[in-house]
Amino acid sequence: MPCAARPKRARWPRQDVRVALGLLHARHVAGDPGLTSDLRAGVLADWRSGARTRLAELQALHEERAGRSGELAFLLEPDLKEARGGLRDAEAIYAVAAAWVAPGPGPRARAAQEAIMDARHALHEVTGRASDRLVLQEQDEVARVLRLADADALLCHLAGAGRTIAYSLDQSLRQAQRSRG
Repeated sequence: MPCAARPKRARWPRQDVRVALGLLHARHVAGDPGLTSDLRAGVLADWRSGARTRLAELQALHEERAGRSGELAFLLEPDLKEARGGLRDAEAIYAVAAAWVAPGPGPRARAAQEAIMDARHALHEVTGRASDRLVLQEQDEVARVLRLADADALLCHLAGAGRTIAYSLDQSLRQAQRSRG
């Protein structure tokens, strides 16, 4: 499709922060790579131009989710994706960085994200389904897949990773607030 015939950018990423967050990480899978490139460029431009509003929405979303799901570091059956310090918070660090108001995640935060992703993949392998909640009866088997001693070692490992992600996101959001004045 020639560039002139492409439709105008959709408004929904501007209207829903969740949609915008998902599109910030869009990857080309098939078809015209130019469309993917245009989509990413448009979403990034919109995200940056509306950074003041978007980052406030992101922080509110983060606080609401943390209140609902708890903190990964302190849960006996953590939700690896939704809990404070989980995978959604790791992605939020990248979103703050995409607004050019704070740096991206450092090596410790990236390693913590990988540790949580590894646990999530092991959980999927153990349960045979896409699941994010690490329930008690699956923890020993997930620990075995990850070559950890037992469920206690697994939870300790995840608690450290969750605290690292939570701290990194807090730092990113504070830096974003300072840059907004």
